[in-house]
Amino acid sequence: MNDLNAAAPDSAAMVIDMQHVIEDLQIDEEGYFELVDVFLDEVAPIRASIARALDTGREPFIRVCHELGTTLGVVGATRGQRLARGLERTLRAGEPVDLPIAAATLLRELDVAAQILRSLRT
Repeated sequence: MNDLNAAAPDSAAMVIDMQHVIEDLQIDEEGYFELVDVFLDEVAPIRASIARALDTGREPFIRVCHELGTTLGVVGATRGQRLARGLERTLRAGEPVDLPIAAATLLRELDVAAQILRSLRT
């Protein structure tokens, strides 16, 4: 099995926890990379759903945060997962959130995770 830290920059270890996913889902590395491939195929639609949610308001944005938190968690993108879940909790609590800044932050985290995962595939 490849060591994640050897396959990607040191910062990847803070962003992607491949080993946790493998252990949690009881899959092998090949199974993990099948999940990664599905995730990478969904990046553009996820970006579009974030943009639509931003245009349609708080409730759709809450759903997108929930879905993104789950999706990022499936590939072990723990930092993004925590960010999305934290935004979801904050929005559900009715606290003020600057949605454009939140969307930009989610998009950036999605892109970072995708970039690292693509680098692991090569």
